[in-house]
Amino acid sequence: KQIHVPYADSKLTLILKEALSGQARTKMLVCGSLEPRNAIETIQALRFGEACSRVEMRSNRAGDGAATLKRLVQSIDDEIARVQAVIVRDQRWEKRVTVRYDTVELKDNFNSK
Repeated sequence: KQIHVPYADSKLTLILKEALSGQARTKMLVCGSLEPRNAIETIQALRFGEACSRVEMRSNRAGDGAATLKRLVQSIDDEIARVQAVIVRDQRWEKRVTVRYDTVELKDNFNSK
């Protein structure tokens, strides 16, 4: 029995679309209340949890996750290197060294007469 749960059924599934459609492991925790005044909200939460349990996670690019991640990390590293080069090129860095010599007089208060 194949059940398709479209993302448009809930705002929360629309927000979680990226996490639910990739190779991520996603946990769903549903909280409910035994209070009669919270019955409607609890039922809606349970229905949403049930709908989430029917979502099947499929990837269009099987086995490509590690390679894609490696390319993304490399591109971010390249961008960081470019930005650091611009900072070094455009900024003037000055180094000032200050040396301070303090003199302290030693007074012997114990031999006062």
